[in-house]
Amino acid sequence: VQLLKLAVAPLVFFAILVSITNLRKVNNAARLASRTLLWFMITSLIAVAIGLAIGLVTNPGAGTGLTPKDGKAPEHAGSWLDFLTGIIPTDVITPFTELNVLQIVFMAAVAGIAALKLGEKAQPILTLSESVLELLQKALWWVIRLAPLGTVGLIGYAIADYGWDLIGKYATFTADVYIGCALVLFGVYPLLLATVAKVNPIQFFKGAWPAAVPFGATTKMDGCAAIYPALAAIFIAQIFDVQLGIGDYLLIAFVSVIGSAATAGLTGATVMLTLTLSTLGLPLEGVGLLMAIDPILDMVRTATNVAGQALVPVLVSAREKILNLDEYDNASSSPVDEREPLVVAA
Repeated sequence: VQLLKLAVAPLVFFAILVSITNLRKVNNAARLASRTLLWFMITSLIAVAIGLAIGLVTNPGAGTGLTPKDGKAPEHAGSWLDFLTGIIPTDVITPFTELNVLQIVFMAAVAGIAALKLGEKAQPILTLSESVLELLQKALWWVIRLAPLGTVGLIGYAIADYGWDLIGKYATFTADVYIGCALVLFGVYPLLLATVAKVNPIQFFKGAWPAAVPFGATTKMDGCAAIYPALAAIFIAQIFDVQLGIGDYLLIAFVSVIGSAATAGLTGATVMLTLTLSTLGLPLEGVGLLMAIDPILDMVRTATNVAGQALVPVLVSAREKILNLDEYDNASSSPVDEREPLVVAA
């Protein structure tokens, strides 16, 4: 947990900075890029709402008997007043030392927009930022590889103190994640394809090619960055007997949409979970508890991520009337007319 706290702050900053500045590469497709981002946000919000709804209905972590003192007392209630008054930092160091995610996101967004406006003059700092981001991702990968050693201890300690009932809570949480991802995969996505894009949803799953994956790979993760952190926040809050309010749920949605730019490859779910818990002031020990079952959850999360990355290009290209229906219906390698490419490089 301590290693995750060490890595997540700079990782979030540089990931968001690099994501924003990479938009300079799509100036000739600004309209398509903006529409793509809009649908990224819409579908992410839908996925978050589904995750929250399932968590509130099933109460996966309720009745365990843990309290905040067993982990870490919440630093704040995650209210909108805290959000509005605390988003602008008083200095550039404190947000990193205190892991204030909202302030880190704010600084990264400002720095990214400024670098974007500077153009080629900002190229040296952009090159450095990309190198630092790769370094942080590699370091975090090492942390994740070592995590099972600490996770075994955390799970053993929790079961010894609070009984085997915790295993039942794991089963409920796992079922919730699978149900949430299934609803998005086989409910929301086909509905959007049929109503917004007006194409055959079955054909999409048979062969639609993700034309915007280079961009979506870090900004479109409905499994890792929407459904999972929403459910996990409710699970951890209930495990440690912390009451969440409507403001907290809205804050979860905000962090899921904005913070998805910081999800990094295979460690994206862990980063998003740490971000969400930190923003809400929930015990970060919850990260270790959930990492024990992460391999089971990762399969369905990844499937949802990939399908979502493929979905949005089809929606946007259909709305912009550049979708090649013949190629789409024939499950070609690309459903988008090559004369009007939808690819938005990251």
